[in-house]
Amino acid sequence: MTPQFDSNTVASALTAFAPIDAPLAPPNQQPIPPQLAPSAPNDRLIDWNAAHPDGSDQMIHALLTAIGDRLKAEIHFGRALPNGDAGTIFSSHSEAQKPNEVSIGLKSSVVEACFATGRFLFASVKASTSGVLENYRRSERLQFAVGLSVPDLRGPTEMSSGVLIGFREALPSNLDLSKYVTQLRLELASWTQAWQACRDSRTPSTWRRIARSVRRHRTKFVAIDTCIGCLFTFVPVPYWPQRECVVEPSARRFVSSPIDGRVLKSLVRPGDVVEVGQIIGQMDDEQLRWELGSAHAELQQAGKQQDSALAHQEGGKMRLAQLEQQKISLKIQGLQAQLERLELRSPVAGVVLQGEWYRSEGAPVARGETLFEIAPLEEMTVQVNLTTEDLGQIEVDNSATVRIDSAYSKAWQGSLSRIDQRAAVIDDKVRFVADMEIENRENRLRPGMKGSVRIDAGYKTIGWFIFHRPYRWLMGNLVW
Repeated sequence: MTPQFDSNTVASALTAFAPIDAPLAPPNQQPIPPQLAPSAPNDRLIDWNAAHPDGSDQMIHALLTAIGDRLKAEIHFGRALPNGDAGTIFSSHSEAQKPNEVSIGLKSSVVEACFATGRFLFASVKASTSGVLENYRRSERLQFAVGLSVPDLRGPTEMSSGVLIGFREALPSNLDLSKYVTQLRLELASWTQAWQACRDSRTPSTWRRIARSVRRHRTKFVAIDTCIGCLFTFVPVPYWPQRECVVEPSARRFVSSPIDGRVLKSLVRPGDVVEVGQIIGQMDDEQLRWELGSAHAELQQAGKQQDSALAHQEGGKMRLAQLEQQKISLKIQGLQAQLERLELRSPVAGVVLQGEWYRSEGAPVARGETLFEIAPLEEMTVQVNLTTEDLGQIEVDNSATVRIDSAYSKAWQGSLSRIDQRAAVIDDKVRFVADMEIENRENRLRPGMKGSVRIDAGYKTIGWFIFHRPYRWLMGNLVW
């Protein structure tokens, strides 16, 4: 049945709340508290004994359900947040819902009702005082929708709550809407104040009850905690020790002086990247060229002697001249080969580690003396510094992760290939060096870079992590 609303009904409903800023009660008089309300059941809308405001979501849901059943309507209750959004919305037909769990129309209508201070808003088939409620009524297919604010009696700075009432059927014939909404607004203000106070104090009360229970059963709790703590020490967890490391080349190549002479020119310096066959230096060839010129002169002299012996038909002298020519030719070939080696070339592609001859060009060097040291960069060796204690926990083939200080976002994976049997003194500390081979395809690693290595050393119990250092201290200081 379609409800019939005439102008008198709507006007009487509006006059109960007009003007907008009208007080909830006469001056100098607070709303009637529930305990002072009329004793007749029909004069009180909220029965505090049946709906005790204990601060729980279940109780406010039960209260709204009772009011909704009495009105044969859907009741929604919520609070507006300072940012203009709605908080948790309680409904008569469902449990508490977060703002993202309800429709935009319901959320907007509850917020609209919260700001309806001193008056109420309505939307019906024939007339409405709020476009928000009208859109909500149409979307939910309601016959009548009412929105009113429930002020917070704790102080003027608190944000009001809002109540939204939706009628899907015709209003009851015996319902005086103006009187009912006025009384509901007053009683809800008192009930929600008590409900919110219980809700705010419920968590501290819970902690106090827990504290009292712990004090009452202290011995049992201590025994249980001790047992749990003992069992907890046997739980295995991954052991990932982190140690310092330095990057070094896996192989080195040396370029030495081919003769006793002087370094004429140096084309590279330490840190330069070179390619295979690249000229990196030049030896002084003045002495060799003198010797080569003298050898050519001797070869010409031997040729003339051969021609003279041939002209005089002296076979022995001619044979001696031929042997002398062969000897001098071999000497020339050796000198020419030495001249070619005076151009110093890189045997591999890599980085120059040693060779600061650019500072001392022209310095004399001996044959076989190392001039340049070059290291390939395709594969690098990470030298991990282990302590004496680590030897009992870390083994060869343990997997590890390397991070370099200059490129900490990049990680290199590998495993320990060997651990030195003899200790070395590094930074005045005894360390055992472990090697780890990693690839350097992107050429991001350079010799001498420092970083850290996290080693996968299996599992250790939590008790071992807690007690192994005190145990070692006791054994070292009190037992031995």
